[in-house]
Amino acid sequence: MHDVEKIKVLLVHDHGILHQALCMLFEGMPDMELLDQRNGETVVQLVRQLQPDVMVIDVTMSGTDNIELSRQVLQENPGVKVVALPGKLHMHVLEQALRAGISGFVLKKSGFDEIVCAIRTVHNNRTYMCPKIKDVLANSYLSRMQTDNQPESSLLTETEYEMIRLLSLGMTSKEIAARMYISFKTVDTRRRKIMGKLEIDSLAELTKYAIRMGLTSI
Repeated sequence: MHDVEKIKVLLVHDHGILHQALCMLFEGMPDMELLDQRNGETVVQLVRQLQPDVMVIDVTMSGTDNIELSRQVLQENPGVKVVALPGKLHMHVLEQALRAGISGFVLKKSGFDEIVCAIRTVHNNRTYMCPKIKDVLANSYLSRMQTDNQPESSLLTETEYEMIRLLSLGMTSKEIAARMYISFKTVDTRRRKIMGKLEIDSLAELTKYAIRMGLTSI
């Protein structure tokens, strides 16, 4: 009898207790092999060296932009599949993840069995979304279809989302310029462009938009 070829899984997660628990659970899976686990700073190099079949990544890890990291991995390794573990249901995060090529989505609070199901599904070249994420995406799509004049948030870039977040926190143009390594004039130009895209006339409305999209909890 031939041994089953195992799915090679790279786990990118930095929350200590949960990370350890996931590692232990993966060790008990007969059809999966858990590869080296480290923080996001070495992920691109690890994928290159270890050639996993599936990368399971926490999209809320501190200190790293793991959606952009996933995009880089997928551009260099198109055969790798990515399962994202978002902590909360934020539409802008889901939209960015979809555009990056991530094919599996499971809420972090979901059970281990669902993570395993997602891994097996994407490994078979299919997309997996847990039921709650499916509902959020479906409701968002229906809402956009039913509202003729609703701005298309998908037209915003990740840099523009970050600028909205900083503006909603009350940062000045000078502070944002220093934070994003751009000029003062560029901040003002991009702010006007963002507000034009969203058809928003004031910073107060922009802050409300940031809260609604989960960019800030203010």
